[in-house]
Amino acid sequence: MLKLRPTIRIDNVYEIDEAFLRAHQIKGIVLDVDNTLVRNKVGVPDEKLYRLIDRWKSAGMKLVILTNARRSRMALFGDEAGIKIIPMANKPFKKGYVQAVEYLGLPKDKIVALGDQLFTDIWGGNRAGLRTVLVTPIDLSNECLWLRMKRALERPLLRKIQREDH
Repeated sequence: MLKLRPTIRIDNVYEIDEAFLRAHQIKGIVLDVDNTLVRNKVGVPDEKLYRLIDRWKSAGMKLVILTNARRSRMALFGDEAGIKIIPMANKPFKKGYVQAVEYLGLPKDKIVALGDQLFTDIWGGNRAGLRTVLVTPIDLSNECLWLRMKRALERPLLRKIQREDH
């Protein structure tokens, strides 16, 4: 259960402002895209997300996208946002996270892995020794059957984590 427990839980990425970054001594963010930054399968960031990314960059944040998707699917998003992409990461395996940490060039305790899924983003980030931030998924209506099944398995674990945290 410990490997599935996020360090921090938030409703959406817009809660990660300069005060949040300072309070948690964050210098780098490993980003998931689908249902974390944008709705599932959205190709590019919207204006609100561009402004948030710009604020993160202005605050000195180093960013990298770590995704299980193919590069071709994420290329436009990464190019538009000006963020390096590590595609086909095979989350929750550590290899992609190790690459992300190397790219960011920061100590692990200054990096968070951000995502909406316990079994990929949180488990992978925890296995790699990073702090993890679980974001409430943006939109569950456009997810494939496999993801809906994973979400069903996550629900009792999330309830248990929530009970233990209160």
